[in-house]
Amino acid sequence: MRSIYLFIIGILIGFGIPISIQASSFNADECSAEIYSMIEKEHRTFRSAIFGHKLAEDAPIGSVDYSNNGLPWYKDDLNSWRSDNENEAPLTNEDMNNNSEALVVFGHPRRKGILETKRMTTSELLPYIGNSLRAFQCRLANICETLSLSKTQTSDFPIPLTVKTPSCLAIEIPSISSCHINAYGTIGDDIALFNNCENAMQQILDQEAALLTAVVRYDSAYRSLLQIAGNIDLFLESFSSPVNTTLNNVTNIVTSFSRIPCFLSSCDGSPPSH
Repeated sequence: MRSIYLFIIGILIGFGIPISIQASSFNADECSAEIYSMIEKEHRTFRSAIFGHKLAEDAPIGSVDYSNNGLPWYKDDLNSWRSDNENEAPLTNEDMNNNSEALVVFGHPRRKGILETKRMTTSELLPYIGNSLRAFQCRLANICETLSLSKTQTSDFPIPLTVKTPSCLAIEIPSISSCHINAYGTIGDDIALFNNCENAMQQILDQEAALLTAVVRYDSAYRSLLQIAGNIDLFLESFSSPVNTTLNNVTNIVTSFSRIPCFLSSCDGSPPSH
């Protein structure tokens, strides 16, 4: 079969018919990098939903934030953010807010987290935390499903896909062009990429579940302490008036004892001298 194929190619070349042979454009490393980048972005979104996202000017020095192109930025001064890319000029707080990834995801650079909610007990926040974790799980599953659908594509450009995962809402998302394995990838690439995505998804979910368990315990204890302290303050404020009145009355009564004459033999006080 191979000799026949080469014979046909030789005839075509002999007649001057141009032949276009498409080179392999699939790179497993590029595909993995794109997948991990998508997972990292969803991870940051989930963390912002739970813990919140501060404005650049409110973030302490040493904070790390991400711009809308996925680059990390480090706050090294009160009004200065630097990237590990030497070609990137430093950003001010205003520039960081205008180019923040949170601005694209949430529509505003400031995002109030669930755990920042005041005047609610931790048990009242648990349903919202659980829903956020479930939504995070669905978004990660959608990434792996998008990879599964993208690997069968033959185009060099993203293709609109409808991604459906069990117990999650269907979403419209473009395919991952760097993961179009088509005829150029191997079965080993196919299996390894999907397994890596599944493993990364499960590891992050296990990590976040363990972290949330510790955070919920701490938050519950902290809010309970604040509630007890608040109730004690209210009690003391409401109780202070009658207690003060009673103490004042007792003091007045005790001081009036000096005007009562002593009729006991034990009263040995001398009469006042004139």
